[in-house]
Amino acid sequence: MACFVPMIIGIIAIVVIYYIVRELFDHKVALLAAFMAALAPYYLLYTMFAAMDHHCLEVMLSLITLLFMIMAICRSEKRYHYAFAAGVAMAALSYTWQGADIYLAIFLLYAAVQMTLDLKDGKSSKETARMLLAAFVIAFLLVLPFGNTPALSASFRG
Repeated sequence: MACFVPMIIGIIAIVVIYYIVRELFDHKVALLAAFMAALAPYYLLYTMFAAMDHHCLEVMLSLITLLFMIMAICRSEKRYHYAFAAGVAMAALSYTWQGADIYLAIFLLYAAVQMTLDLKDGKSSKETARMLLAAFVIAFLLVLPFGNTPALSASFRG
């Protein structure tokens, strides 16, 4: 039964790619992006039948984190719901891979660039800061109880 898990994770990741691109562009571009992701050679390699590796799970969780962060940024009506979901996905990604803090640092880089642009334009960055802070606090609270475990120790020392 476990031999089907990479294929299922791969399908979920392709659906997530569709929703990410649809949020940023439109339906046609999202279909093209999902189709191209489905045919990506390395992605096919890691999501084949019986490909027992955790790389497909890392990719899926990082894409889910990205989807919820994009939704939190683009949609103002449920911004904190999406930020909460992004925080849960960040915690799951941290449990999956020791190098997850590299991916999560990209969001901090985004925050620095966005806040700099807002400062240049004379706009307030409070919503961006609150949304990102909410996501990172949720992720931190979910990971903190297991910070002394060997699997997460590299992330906490980093």
